[in-house]
Formats: sequence, C-alpha cells, structure tokens
Amino acid sequence: MTRSSSPISPRRLATLAALAAALLVPAAAHAGQSAPTVEVGVADGAITVAGADHLRPGPVRLHLSGEALSEPRTVAVVELEPGENASSVQHDLDRLARSGRLVAGANLSAEHDYATTITARAREHVIVDVTAPDGGEARFAVAGETSGARLPKSDAAIRIGDKGFELPPALPSDGVLRIANRGELPHQLTAFRLPASTSVAEARRQVIRGGSFARLGTATVLSGLVSPGAVNRVEARLRRGRYLVVSLYAPLTRSGRPDVLRGLVASTRVR
Repeated sequence: MTRSSSPISPRRLATLAALAAALLVPAAAHAGQSAPTVEVGVADGAITVAGADHLRPGPVRLHLSGEALSEPRTVAVVELEPGENASSVQHDLDRLARSGRLVAGANLSAEHDYATTITARAREHVIVDVTAPDGGEARFAVAGETSGARLPKSDAAIRIGDKGFELPPALPSDGVLRIANRGELPHQLTAFRLPASTSVAEARRQVIRGGSFARLGTATVLSGLVSPGAVNRVEARLRRGRYLVVSLYAPLTRSGRPDVLRGLVASTRVR
C-alpha cells in the first residue's frame, strides 16, 4: 500500500530551488569575491609560492615578502608567451621582457614587503630574482574560465607614458594606487621622499644629471619594471611629505635613452 505524500509548501520549494541552483553552478559562488592571494616568499637563492593552485584568469593579488633575506633583492613577475621558457634569461630584465610581459615587480628586503593586484591572463607566470645570477625562480599557472573576482578599489591613479607621468597633486599615505603603463616602452616607478633641505627643482636637476641620490631622501619602489599595458593596484604605505616620482629605467642598448631624460620626472605630495 502506498501512502500519499504531504504537499510541499511554496517556501520549501523556493529553498530547494536555490539549493539546486547552487549545486549546478558552483563557479558562480566565486563571482564578486575578493581576488585570491598568492603568497611569494623570497629568500637568498630561492623563491617559494603558496596559494597558486587552481588560479583562474582575473584579478590575482600577489604578496611578496623577503623576511628571510640577508640583503635587498629585485624581483620580476613575468607572464610568459606560449612556448617560452625563461630559465636561460632569468636574470636579465631586458631579455625577460622579450620572453613575455613584465606584469609586476618589486624591491624587497627583510623589513619591506610588497603587495599588488594584477589582472592575470591564462598563461604560465614566472617569478624571478633578477638581482644576481644565483637568484631564485618560481612559477605558477593561470588557466580555465574567468574567476569573476573583483578588483580592489583604487584611492589614486598614476599613469606612466613614454614622455612623462600623469599623477594627482597628492597621494594617500595608506591606500591602493592604480599604476598603469600606457606607453610603448617598459617603465618603473620610484618615489623619493625629499628632505626639508632639498627643493623639488634641485632634486629634479640631480636625477637628470645622474648624480648621487643621497640627498633625495628615502626611496620607495612603487612599481618594478613593467611592460606596456601592465596595470598594478599597489597597496602603498608612504610617509607624509614632498615626493619626487621618477622612472629610473635605462635600456641596456647603445642608443637607449634613460627615462629621466624622456621626461619621466614629476613631483607630488603625500597627505
């Protein structure tokens, strides 16, 4: 003998429908979430990566730390072209740029880490210590469908061109800086906090002449060398004061012209 089942209430039906939808499209649950974080540990002669499993195209936060370093190091993050292998050129930034796109870069030390969010494409990426031939290397892959994660909100924007910067008259002391290379050449971004004894005009003359940077104050690398089109959302912490912002890149070619002579020198304040 069969028993008749009790009717299902409209509320119960709605609950079951929502549960079924969640089970059928699990990827949608990630849409709108913050970007996943890849932890990059840089030590003398080695680089480790954590949190890079199953990365999908879209926003990816890179947190680079050098807590174990005995001296400062320069690190580049390269999006490799399909079929490229950067192992033979891993300590040469100019040649790395021809193996793919320099999507991020940082100067690290035991006291200073670096965090940026990039929009990663479906490619293999290599993280390279370009300071010396014994520098470390690590890789991570991005594949699959777009993650749907959201980019962090920017508090200020800096645009790098081949002949100068576009930047606001003031930057936040603690916030996210959207730094975009809109030129046709690679560039980087360094901010010098000027001491009270050094004027902006004097500091500008100093960098253009190529003299010592000792009188320019503390330097903060906001972006390592990046390729045209690269956009970084950098989590910056800066002391209040006057700053000279420059690109210190000089191509390693006979006809290469340093960026400071192209006009990539500007001033701003941190409020």
